[in-house]
Amino acid sequence: DARVRVAGEGKGGEARSGADGVLVLRGRALPVDLEIEAFGFRGTAIAGVDRDRDVVLRNGVPVRITCSMPAHGAEPRYDLGLRFSSIGATGQRGALLWPDSTPLDRLYFDAQGELRLHLPGPGRYALSVFVFVAGKDNVGRGGDLSLDPPPSIDVIESTVTQEFRVEIPQDQLDEMLRRLGGTTKESP
Repeated sequence: DARVRVAGEGKGGEARSGADGVLVLRGRALPVDLEIEAFGFRGTAIAGVDRDRDVVLRNGVPVRITCSMPAHGAEPRYDLGLRFSSIGATGQRGALLWPDSTPLDRLYFDAQGELRLHLPGPGRYALSVFVFVAGKDNVGRGGDLSLDPPPSIDVIESTVTQEFRVEIPQDQLDEMLRRLGGTTKESP
């Protein structure tokens, strides 16, 4: 599920590949400059595309992130997950990475409290910790924890898995569970 943007056309110039990885852009004046990204891979830009092209994306940088809390709860049923944004050279937080194409198993910590994935490259990344509380019939509500300071990680160029830990205060999780309508360790 790669996302391809025609440079300079904003959202209107965006398309997604099919499950087979094939994307057809029709009705464009050629040549075009393309920006290509996909979950778990390094993005790339290709200038002056004027005919069919095969593009193979390189794997991203492997990371393993653990959390300080149980990542899943039974009463209430909850799951902890992460979303990522790049942080620019000026310290400004960018847009979410892969907002529409992140596989669900790569959003949430696993049963061991780990999240393993490949980030698009070296750099600084802001982490948004979120909680999903499952209600009846698996319909639920979610929200982001307001951690202060907001967690971030510095990823270096490497083929070896880099390890990071996110500290999540119990009182912050309990407050979010209360707001989302679940019970907590302190509530009946």
